[in-house]
Amino acid sequence: DFVYPNYQDWAYIKVALDARSIATLREHINGLQDPMQRTMAWYDLYTMMQDGRLPLSEYLDILALNLPNEQDFSAAASQLRNLRSAMAYLHQIPVGAELLPVYAQRFENLLWKLVQSSSGDARQQWLVAYIEVANNDTAWTRLQQMLTGKITFDGFSLDQDQRWRIVRKLAEFQRPGYEALAAVEAKADISATGAENVLKVEILAARGEAQWQWLQAVFAENAETTLQRSRTIQEALFPYSSQRALMAPFADQFIALLPGLSASHPVVFHDKVTRYMNPRLCSTENVQRLNDAAVRYAELSPAIVRGLKIAAQMDERCVVIGE
Repeated sequence: DFVYPNYQDWAYIKVALDARSIATLREHINGLQDPMQRTMAWYDLYTMMQDGRLPLSEYLDILALNLPNEQDFSAAASQLRNLRSAMAYLHQIPVGAELLPVYAQRFENLLWKLVQSSSGDARQQWLVAYIEVANNDTAWTRLQQMLTGKITFDGFSLDQDQRWRIVRKLAEFQRPGYEALAAVEAKADISATGAENVLKVEILAARGEAQWQWLQAVFAENAETTLQRSRTIQEALFPYSSQRALMAPFADQFIALLPGLSASHPVVFHDKVTRYMNPRLCSTENVQRLNDAAVRYAELSPAIVRGLKIAAQMDERCVVIGE
Protein backbone atom coordinates (compact mmCIF):
# COMPACT_ATOMS: atom_id res chain seq x y z
CA ASP A 1 0.00 0.00 0.00
CA PHE A 2 2.98 2.37 0.25
CA VAL A 3 5.96 2.62 -2.09
CA TYR A 4 8.42 5.41 -1.35
CA PRO A 5 10.50 6.87 -4.23
CA ASN A 6 13.38 8.25 -2.14
CA TYR A 7 14.29 5.52 0.32
CA GLN A 8 17.15 6.56 2.62
CA ASP A 9 17.21 10.00 0.99
CA TRP A 10 19.69 9.22 -1.78
CA ALA A 11 17.92 11.27 -4.48
CA TYR A 12 17.66 15.02 -4.97
CA ILE A 13 13.92 15.09 -5.57
CA LYS A 14 10.78 16.65 -4.20
CA VAL A 15 8.22 13.96 -3.44
CA ALA A 16 4.49 14.39 -4.11
CA LEU A 17 2.48 11.52 -2.69
CA ASP A 18 -0.67 10.19 -4.33
CA ALA A 19 -4.01 9.93 -2.53
CA ARG A 20 -3.56 6.24 -1.69
CA SER A 21 -0.14 6.84 -0.16
CA ILE A 22 -1.49 9.74 1.90
CA ALA A 23 -4.33 7.56 3.16
CA THR A 24 -1.85 4.85 4.12
CA LEU A 25 0.38 7.30 5.99
CA ARG A 26 -2.61 8.77 7.79
CA GLU A 27 -3.25 5.43 9.44
CA HIS A 28 0.19 3.83 9.50
CA ILE A 29 2.97 6.42 9.40
CA ASN A 30 4.23 5.32 12.80
CA GLY A 31 4.51 1.82 11.35
CA LEU A 32 7.60 3.00 9.46
CA GLN A 33 10.27 1.63 11.77
CA ASP A 34 13.12 3.92 10.71
CA PRO A 35 12.81 7.38 12.38
CA MET A 36 14.56 8.96 9.41
CA GLN A 37 12.05 7.42 7.02
CA ARG A 38 9.15 8.66 9.15
CA THR A 39 10.66 12.15 9.26
CA MET A 40 11.01 12.16 5.47
CA ALA A 41 7.40 11.07 5.03
CA TRP A 42 6.26 13.80 7.40
CA TYR A 43 8.36 16.32 5.51
CA ASP A 44 6.74 15.31 2.23
CA LEU A 45 3.27 15.78 3.72
CA TYR A 46 4.33 19.18 5.05
CA THR A 47 5.76 20.39 1.74
CA MET A 48 2.65 19.18 -0.08
CA MET A 49 0.60 21.30 2.32
CA GLN A 50 2.83 24.31 1.64
CA ASP A 51 2.48 23.78 -2.11
CA GLY A 52 -1.31 23.61 -1.90
CA ARG A 53 -1.41 19.92 -2.84
CA LEU A 54 -2.66 18.81 0.58
CA PRO A 55 -5.28 20.87 2.44
CA LEU A 56 -3.96 22.41 5.63
CA SER A 57 -6.83 20.90 7.60
CA GLU A 58 -6.02 17.41 6.29
CA TYR A 59 -2.36 17.82 7.22
CA LEU A 60 -3.32 18.86 10.75
CA ASP A 61 -5.73 15.93 11.03
CA ILE A 62 -2.95 13.48 10.14
CA LEU A 63 -0.63 15.16 12.60
CA ALA A 64 -3.16 15.08 15.44
CA LEU A 65 -3.86 11.41 14.80
CA ASN A 66 -0.22 10.30 14.83
CA LEU A 67 1.83 12.76 16.90
CA PRO A 68 0.96 11.22 20.30
CA ASN A 69 2.42 7.87 19.24
CA GLU A 70 5.77 9.19 18.00
CA GLN A 71 8.45 7.67 20.24
CA ASP A 72 11.59 9.14 18.68
CA PHE A 73 12.61 12.46 20.28
CA SER A 74 14.16 13.96 17.13
CA ALA A 75 11.29 12.89 14.90
CA ALA A 76 8.80 14.39 17.34
CA ALA A 77 10.80 17.64 17.42
CA SER A 78 10.59 17.86 13.63
CA GLN A 79 6.83 17.31 13.68
CA LEU A 80 6.38 19.97 16.36
CA ARG A 81 8.29 22.53 14.31
CA ASN A 82 5.96 21.86 11.41
CA LEU A 83 2.95 22.01 13.73
CA ARG A 84 3.95 25.51 14.82
CA SER A 85 4.32 26.57 11.20
CA ALA A 86 0.98 25.04 10.20
CA MET A 87 -0.84 26.65 13.11
CA ALA A 88 0.70 29.99 12.16
CA TYR A 89 -0.99 29.77 8.76
CA LEU A 90 -4.35 29.47 10.53
CA HIS A 91 -3.78 32.93 11.98
CA GLN A 92 -3.50 34.35 8.46
CA ILE A 93 -5.57 32.50 5.85
CA PRO A 94 -9.21 33.53 5.24
CA VAL A 95 -10.72 30.33 6.68
CA GLY A 96 -8.37 30.51 9.64
CA ALA A 97 -10.87 32.40 11.80
CA GLU A 98 -13.14 29.36 11.58
CA LEU A 99 -10.50 26.64 11.79
CA LEU A 100 -8.11 28.11 14.36
CA PRO A 101 -10.31 27.64 17.46
CA VAL A 102 -11.04 24.06 16.45
CA TYR A 103 -7.45 22.99 15.85
CA ALA A 104 -6.00 25.05 18.67
CA GLN A 105 -8.35 23.31 21.10
CA ARG A 106 -7.56 19.92 19.59
CA PHE A 107 -3.80 20.30 19.85
CA GLU A 108 -3.94 21.98 23.26
CA ASN A 109 -5.81 18.96 24.63
CA LEU A 110 -3.49 16.54 22.90
CA LEU A 111 -0.29 18.25 24.05
CA TRP A 112 -1.52 18.78 27.60
CA LYS A 113 -2.17 15.05 27.94
CA LEU A 114 1.37 14.41 26.70
CA VAL A 115 2.77 16.91 29.20
CA GLN A 116 0.92 15.13 32.00
CA SER A 117 1.90 11.61 30.97
CA SER A 118 5.56 12.12 30.06
CA SER A 119 8.72 12.97 31.97
CA GLY A 120 12.23 14.35 31.49
CA ASP A 121 13.19 15.82 28.13
CA ALA A 122 9.99 14.58 26.52
CA ARG A 123 7.88 16.56 28.98
CA GLN A 124 9.99 19.65 28.30
CA GLN A 125 9.45 19.20 24.57
CA TRP A 126 5.68 18.77 24.84
CA LEU A 127 5.39 21.71 27.23
CA VAL A 128 7.21 24.10 24.90
CA ALA A 129 4.86 23.06 22.09
CA TYR A 130 1.84 23.51 24.37
CA ILE A 131 2.93 27.04 25.27
CA GLU A 132 3.40 27.94 21.64
CA VAL A 133 -0.02 26.73 20.46
CA ALA A 134 -1.93 28.06 23.51
CA ASN A 135 -4.78 30.12 22.08
CA ASN A 136 -7.69 30.22 24.54
CA ASP A 137 -8.60 30.95 28.16
CA THR A 138 -8.26 27.34 29.31
CA ALA A 139 -4.69 27.06 28.04
CA TRP A 140 -3.67 30.51 29.29
CA THR A 141 -5.12 29.76 32.74
CA ARG A 142 -3.14 26.53 32.94
CA LEU A 143 0.04 28.40 32.06
CA GLN A 144 -0.63 31.04 34.69
CA GLN A 145 -1.25 28.32 37.26
CA MET A 146 2.04 26.65 36.37
CA LEU A 147 3.83 29.95 36.99
CA THR A 148 2.14 30.48 40.34
CA GLY A 149 2.57 26.88 41.49
CA LYS A 150 -1.09 25.90 41.40
CA ILE A 151 -0.29 23.22 38.82
CA THR A 152 2.76 21.08 39.51
CA PHE A 153 4.24 17.77 38.36
CA ASP A 154 6.33 15.41 40.47
CA GLY A 155 10.02 15.77 39.73
CA PHE A 156 9.51 18.73 37.44
CA SER A 157 9.94 22.46 37.81
CA LEU A 158 9.89 25.27 35.28
CA ASP A 159 13.30 26.68 34.45
CA GLN A 160 13.73 30.40 33.92
CA ASP A 161 13.56 30.16 30.14
CA GLN A 162 10.23 28.34 30.33
CA ARG A 163 8.87 30.86 32.81
CA TRP A 164 9.68 33.73 30.48
CA ARG A 165 8.24 31.80 27.54
CA ILE A 166 4.93 31.57 29.39
CA VAL A 167 4.93 35.26 30.35
CA ARG A 168 5.65 36.23 26.75
CA LYS A 169 2.73 34.13 25.53
CA LEU A 170 0.39 35.77 28.05
CA ALA A 171 1.59 39.23 27.02
CA GLU A 172 1.15 38.38 23.33
CA PHE A 173 -2.57 37.95 23.97
CA GLN A 174 -2.75 40.67 26.65
CA ARG A 175 -3.90 38.12 29.20
CA PRO A 176 -5.00 39.91 32.42
CA GLY A 177 -2.30 39.68 35.07
CA TYR A 178 0.65 39.30 32.72
CA GLU A 179 2.25 42.54 34.00
CA ALA A 180 2.38 41.26 37.59
CA LEU A 181 3.77 37.92 36.48
CA ALA A 182 6.42 39.69 34.39
CA ALA A 183 7.40 41.79 37.41
CA VAL A 184 7.90 38.65 39.49
CA GLU A 185 10.14 37.10 36.85
CA ALA A 186 12.09 40.34 36.37
CA LYS A 187 12.85 40.39 40.09
CA ALA A 188 13.99 36.77 40.02
CA ASP A 189 16.06 37.11 36.82
CA ILE A 190 18.42 40.10 36.89
CA SER A 191 20.54 38.81 34.01
CA ALA A 192 20.87 40.44 30.59
CA THR A 193 18.49 37.78 29.29
CA GLY A 194 15.99 38.82 31.94
CA ALA A 195 16.22 42.45 30.85
CA GLU A 196 15.72 41.38 27.23
CA ASN A 197 12.59 39.47 28.20
CA VAL A 198 11.20 42.45 30.10
CA LEU A 199 11.53 44.44 26.89
CA LYS A 200 9.93 41.70 24.82
CA VAL A 201 6.94 41.49 27.16
CA GLU A 202 6.33 45.23 26.85
CA ILE A 203 6.54 45.11 23.06
CA LEU A 204 4.39 41.99 22.67
CA ALA A 205 1.54 43.67 24.52
CA ALA A 206 1.74 46.91 22.51
CA ARG A 207 -1.01 47.82 20.05
CA GLY A 208 -1.74 50.60 17.58
CA GLU A 209 0.32 53.77 17.97
CA ALA A 210 2.57 52.11 20.53
CA GLN A 211 3.54 49.53 17.90
CA TRP A 212 4.35 52.28 15.41
CA GLN A 213 6.62 53.92 17.99
CA TRP A 214 8.46 50.64 18.51
CA LEU A 215 8.76 50.14 14.75
CA GLN A 216 10.35 53.58 14.42
CA ALA A 217 12.72 52.70 17.25
CA VAL A 218 14.11 49.91 15.08
CA PHE A 219 15.35 52.53 12.64
CA ALA A 220 16.52 55.04 15.24
CA GLU A 221 20.10 56.26 15.03
CA ASN A 222 21.19 56.80 18.60
CA ALA A 223 23.44 55.24 21.20
CA GLU A 224 20.53 53.50 22.96
CA THR A 225 19.44 51.50 19.92
CA THR A 226 22.12 48.87 19.65
CA LEU A 227 21.91 46.05 17.14
CA GLN A 228 20.91 43.66 19.92
CA ARG A 229 18.16 45.95 21.22
CA SER A 230 16.87 46.51 17.70
CA ARG A 231 16.78 42.77 17.06
CA THR A 232 14.86 42.22 20.29
CA ILE A 233 12.28 44.79 19.20
CA GLN A 234 11.97 43.15 15.79
CA GLU A 235 11.50 39.66 17.22
CA ALA A 236 8.73 40.78 19.56
CA LEU A 237 6.86 43.43 17.60
CA PHE A 238 4.85 41.28 15.20
CA PRO A 239 5.27 37.63 16.24
CA TYR A 240 4.48 35.40 13.32
CA SER A 241 1.99 33.19 15.12
CA SER A 242 -0.69 35.71 15.98
CA GLN A 243 0.04 39.35 15.28
CA ARG A 244 1.13 39.64 11.65
CA ALA A 245 -2.24 41.15 10.72
CA LEU A 246 -1.53 44.00 13.13
CA MET A 247 1.23 45.18 10.78
CA ALA A 248 -1.24 45.97 8.00
CA PRO A 249 -1.66 49.66 8.96
CA PHE A 250 2.12 50.12 8.90
CA ALA A 251 3.04 48.13 5.79
CA ASP A 252 3.47 51.07 3.42
CA GLN A 253 5.25 53.17 6.06
CA PHE A 254 7.70 50.37 6.70
CA ILE A 255 8.49 49.97 3.01
CA ALA A 256 9.05 53.74 2.78
CA LEU A 257 11.67 53.57 5.55
CA LEU A 258 13.88 51.08 3.69
CA PRO A 259 15.96 53.60 1.66
CA GLY A 260 16.98 55.35 4.86
CA LEU A 261 17.82 52.02 6.44
CA SER A 262 20.02 51.08 3.49
CA ALA A 263 21.92 54.35 3.68
CA SER A 264 22.45 54.63 7.41
CA HIS A 265 22.76 51.14 8.93
CA PRO A 266 25.27 48.29 8.48
CA VAL A 267 24.48 45.36 6.21
CA VAL A 268 24.02 42.93 9.11
CA PHE A 269 21.23 45.23 10.29
CA HIS A 270 19.55 45.09 6.87
CA ASP A 271 19.37 41.32 7.01
CA LYS A 272 17.80 41.26 10.48
CA VAL A 273 15.20 43.91 9.70
CA THR A 274 14.01 42.31 6.49
CA ARG A 275 13.90 38.88 8.10
CA TYR A 276 11.61 39.95 10.94
CA MET A 277 9.83 43.08 9.77
CA ASN A 278 8.80 42.81 6.12
CA PRO A 279 4.98 42.85 5.92
CA ARG A 280 3.59 39.32 5.80
CA LEU A 281 -0.17 39.71 5.33
CA CYS A 282 -1.08 36.61 3.30
CA SER A 283 -2.75 38.52 0.48
CA THR A 284 -2.19 39.01 -3.22
CA GLU A 285 -2.14 42.76 -2.59
CA ASN A 286 0.77 42.40 -0.20
CA VAL A 287 2.63 40.08 -2.58
CA GLN A 288 2.35 42.84 -5.18
CA ARG A 289 3.47 45.45 -2.66
CA LEU A 290 6.61 43.49 -1.84
CA ASN A 291 7.46 42.66 -5.45
CA ASP A 292 6.96 46.28 -6.48
CA ALA A 293 9.26 47.40 -3.66
CA ALA A 294 11.93 44.90 -4.73
CA VAL A 295 11.89 46.44 -8.22
CA ARG A 296 11.66 50.04 -7.04
CA TYR A 297 14.50 49.60 -4.54
CA ALA A 298 16.71 47.39 -6.71
CA GLU A 299 19.70 49.67 -6.06
CA LEU A 300 19.48 49.37 -2.28
CA SER A 301 21.43 46.89 -0.21
CA PRO A 302 21.23 43.35 -1.69
CA ALA A 303 20.11 42.09 1.74
CA ILE A 304 17.08 44.39 1.66
CA VAL A 305 16.12 43.43 -1.89
CA ARG A 306 16.58 39.73 -1.15
CA GLY A 307 14.46 40.08 1.98
CA LEU A 308 11.63 41.70 0.02
CA LYS A 309 11.69 38.90 -2.57
CA ILE A 310 11.72 36.18 0.08
CA ALA A 311 8.83 37.81 1.94
CA ALA A 312 6.84 38.00 -1.31
CA GLN A 313 7.46 34.31 -1.99
CA MET A 314 6.40 33.33 1.52
CA ASP A 315 3.26 35.45 1.34
CA GLU A 316 2.46 33.93 -2.06
CA ARG A 317 2.77 30.49 -0.49
CA CYS A 318 0.39 31.53 2.28
CA VAL A 319 -2.14 32.69 -0.31
CA VAL A 320 -1.96 29.29 -2.05
CA ILE A 321 -2.46 27.46 1.25
CA GLY A 322 -5.52 29.58 1.98
CA GLU A 323 -7.22 28.99 -1.38
